[in-house]
Amino acid sequence: MPLCQSCQRFNIHSFSADPDSIRTYRLAAVEDGAQKDCDFCCLLRTTLKDDIAWLPYPASFCWIQLTLANDADLSEKQNSGPQYNKLSVRLANRPFLRPLLRSHDDELGEHELCVAADGESPAAKNQDVAGRYLGEDPASDLHIFAIQQWLDECSVHPECTQTNSGQFQLHARNALLPTRCIDVKDHRVVLRETGRRRGTYITLSHRWNETTEHCKTTVENVEARRKGLDLASLSKSFQDAILVTQRLGIQYLWIDSICIVQSGDNGEDWEREALKMGQYYQHSILTLAVTTTAFKNGFLSPRPQSAFTSLARLPYRDKDGIQNDYFYIYKRRNHVNEQFMSEVWNSELLRRGWVFQEWLLSRRIVYFTPSQMFFECQAKRPQSECQEATHLRHRPSTLKKGFDLKTNFDFTMPSIEKTWYQIVEVYSRLSFTMPDKDRVIALSGIANEVREVFSEKDLTSGEHKPLEYISGLWLRDIHYGLLWQQKSAPPMQYVRVHGLPSWSWSSLLLEVEWLERRHETQNALTVVGLISANGTIRPTESSVEHSPSTSPLLHAPSEDIRPNPDQYDVHTIFAALRIRARLLPVCVRGSFLTKEDLRLAAWATGVQINDRDVKAWLATNQADGIDPAALEATLSLDPVSKPWKAICSLRSPDLVGGWGSFEQYEFGNLSQTSSGTVIEAVHVSTEKELPGGFAFGYYSSMSHDVYNVLFVEKAPDGEQYRRIGVGRIFDKGMIQDFTRAEPQYIEIA
Repeated sequence: MPLCQSCQRFNIHSFSADPDSIRTYRLAAVEDGAQKDCDFCCLLRTTLKDDIAWLPYPASFCWIQLTLANDADLSEKQNSGPQYNKLSVRLANRPFLRPLLRSHDDELGEHELCVAADGESPAAKNQDVAGRYLGEDPASDLHIFAIQQWLDECSVHPECTQTNSGQFQLHARNALLPTRCIDVKDHRVVLRETGRRRGTYITLSHRWNETTEHCKTTVENVEARRKGLDLASLSKSFQDAILVTQRLGIQYLWIDSICIVQSGDNGEDWEREALKMGQYYQHSILTLAVTTTAFKNGFLSPRPQSAFTSLARLPYRDKDGIQNDYFYIYKRRNHVNEQFMSEVWNSELLRRGWVFQEWLLSRRIVYFTPSQMFFECQAKRPQSECQEATHLRHRPSTLKKGFDLKTNFDFTMPSIEKTWYQIVEVYSRLSFTMPDKDRVIALSGIANEVREVFSEKDLTSGEHKPLEYISGLWLRDIHYGLLWQQKSAPPMQYVRVHGLPSWSWSSLLLEVEWLERRHETQNALTVVGLISANGTIRPTESSVEHSPSTSPLLHAPSEDIRPNPDQYDVHTIFAALRIRARLLPVCVRGSFLTKEDLRLAAWATGVQINDRDVKAWLATNQADGIDPAALEATLSLDPVSKPWKAICSLRSPDLVGGWGSFEQYEFGNLSQTSSGTVIEAVHVSTEKELPGGFAFGYYSSMSHDVYNVLFVEKAPDGEQYRRIGVGRIFDKGMIQDFTRAEPQYIEIA
């Protein structure tokens, strides 16, 4: 690995003498070194070749600026060395151009190289270099040691040693074991009935496929597996999971398809164990996540391609300037952020619904991907096996919201309700093989943690709010929870999930969202009862006690029977709502024809626009330096993509009085008029004092009210209603018609 004379004198500590850790090379000197086959000069020239080709001035006037940095979290390593793991490389037209002084013309692009050292080298031991290169064999001792080291570091994180709700301390080395585990301690690997003893175990997160089907435990083979598992009959990934568990010195491994009886008992064991799966992942010491089914030879098979394209070995000098071994700088094939996004976040594994709570509740996860391992825990951003941290600085806010859920989901959150809806928004886009069976149950572990937070906050505040949870929504926040809408236009053939109530987001296989919650909201309808699948009616607490946020006019007669919250706990799949509310027939016209009409409907109903540039553009109707098409995309106010239809009163069908978001394109069973379709609107809540009252006929006020409504139709049996959409109404005449309507008792299933 030849170096030119200049690079042979490289001193990593010379960077610390500069306040911004910057050193510079003349481009001409680097070009000369590359001509002489200096590895580091060749690496720099290759990295900058496109920038050099577009230089606006002669190369003789150009400098290469190097900046050493660390992008990892060093909070646990106080009084340590600089722990460099990144080298930023850029061209500059003067030798020491400071970051804050760079102009637009100076920016020729900044490139990132990786800095690494062997774990036992002086550069690593002196904590001058934090980056590591472990090689391309994930079964190596270096990789197993990296996992063990990471586990040890994570064990001191407070966030990683308690449940999300904060109600229980976790002791991963002495956890309550799952009902069954694979015991890997001895040469004979067996399926062990644990008797709920305590111990240490690892969980596996993987996607089921045909191979998994051949490995599953059934009534027919469970007894034989208690005597010994035939490892050769297991998939390669299962064999690798057993090997990792053994090499980490941990006795037990939990794999759902092996540790739960999957067939032959009418689903009895699965029904018991499915509700515990969230707890199993939360209490395990580590989750091994296999991100793709493409690992034909297991996730520990050597990677076919090196992680880097170019590498240079540089001399390491200690603080006294004495050379003592080497360290490495290399160019990665793909940026670590792109690798994490493509191979973890957008992997086939994390697109599956069951895996969501495995990801969210696991305290520690190691992802095995085709390119490298990634580590993630509750306290820190994901990092690569080379100890590079990932970040989403330039990602859309919607993507970042999902990405940040893991570290943000805990009992210290100011609004657990807001976090719950963020969880559901991410979860709703995931896929299931059997949604009617799994879509609610696969969220139960997370819901249980949220319920614990609710209970603790109620205890602290002295408030007594309902804890009933039905089909993915909380009764205590039902007025907001009912107002979900699909995020984009529904497909021509949407899928309704059998056995789930139409008023719940879980009843449709669509990605959903909630509009931003306003503080000035007054509840309108009252849920007076929950009707189970067998027809049993249970009165709700709101029908027993007065709620200050609900109009007394809408209260049902008092009942003496209180509901049992445990009857509607986190695994409740179905219940119809018995409500008392005002209904009003309205007319649904077609979709909004222009963006201007759509914008007006959004503004009139208080739909929030978060992007500051979009707000400014809408206020001034100018787009200086901003692409209007990009702004419309940010707004999601394209009439094609925004699934809103115009809502009008029956008396004035030509005047738009609101908007509706519907889960279906056509209304074949509803009455039609020349102006549109007649449907029933149910008043759910009122958004108070939105600006613009004068523009909507409120001549004595500068503000106006907006009604949040559900749109419903009679079910085929004619007894109950079912939801078909949601919307907002701002027309003064329609609101007055609602006020004059008599409250009714109806059931929505």
